Amino acid sequence: DMTQNSRSSSPNLCCPDSWQDVLQLELGRNFTNLQPLGVGRTAKIYRAMHKDTQKMVVLKCLNRKHTSKKSFLKEFNYNYYLSNHPSILKSFNISISTSNFYVFGQEHAIGGDLSTKIVKGGFGESQSKHVTEQIAYALDFLHRTSLVHRDVCLENIFVFGNCLTKVKLGDFGQTERAGNIVIKENLRSSWSPPEICILKQDEEYYADDSSDAWQMGILIFVCLTGFFPWSSAGYSDRYYKKWLQWIRKDSTKVPPRFKCFSIKLMDLFRCLLEPNPMLRGGVEKVYEYLQDTWLIKEINSKDIAFYDASSFIHVTSNISSSEISQERKVKDFLDCNANEILDFAKTNTSCVALGSYSQKGI
Repeated sequence: DMTQNSRSSSPNLCCPDSWQDVLQLELGRNFTNLQPLGVGRTAKIYRAMHKDTQKMVVLKCLNRKHTSKKSFLKEFNYNYYLSNHPSILKSFNISISTSNFYVFGQEHAIGGDLSTKIVKGGFGESQSKHVTEQIAYALDFLHRTSLVHRDVCLENIFVFGNCLTKVKLGDFGQTERAGNIVIKENLRSSWSPPEICILKQDEEYYADDSSDAWQMGILIFVCLTGFFPWSSAGYSDRYYKKWLQWIRKDSTKVPPRFKCFSIKLMDLFRCLLEPNPMLRGGVEKVYEYLQDTWLIKEINSKDIAFYDASSFIHVTSNISSSEISQERKVKDFLDCNANEILDFAKTNTSCVALGSYSQKGI
């Protein structure tokens, strides 16, 4: 049992850069080599060495000013008691309460999260199926215990194996019991189902596992293409509107962003990306399609143009802005007309399509 409860004086936390120094002081008795890994919406993530076991762990640190004890304990307990599942990020029995932070320990994913791996054209069919199967397995387990994850996305999927042969679902900060009343917050609109997108900020709704099924559908699309199918599942989004027209059979034309997918995969998308949550299939539907071909061989997903800035997925890169500019110029002129390129460049100078292109430091 490595549960700790540490108290120290309250340093000045006005400056975000002081987080690491404060944590080092407060956690120094139990951990060494504290190194920042990332920043989430409600927490900062650090890697550290646990002194007693000499094991590398990840510490999720939540500022007590912005996190209630109830919320912290709920996330920690959900993650800890789900940890035995092979496709769920393991949480250790390290729960630390300091004068400034709530902290708990998790296993360290050497490969980082999935958002750092995404590239134009996606991961390819084989690797995408590896991810899909394991995350569906994890979500199916959650749903059988009447829990809803509510935040399935690239950033919450962690990589442990080469070629994505082993990934795990993590971050249970939004997890709720099915049927519980929750409040719409600043969720990731590109991942949210239409029944949530249509709600106003702070409006209440019931947590339901159908929202995880929708996000599973978005995940499959993103893994295969490297882009989102639309910016938001609302009537104002023209790409989502085309999807609605097709799925409601108002149009026989396959939506342009779905043209590289096989008939079988389109059947799966029809189940998971069904606009009506009452008719939407569950994540277990994925198992029925894993042996089928997903991509049409004659069409390469890299050749599909996703030039709407809302479809971009951003990941830090070391590529210089001049290299980005030159490569974008060539590709855009090949795939898009000149006017669209000029308009896009004027309004999106720091925004580059896809995982491997993003100006560092912006």
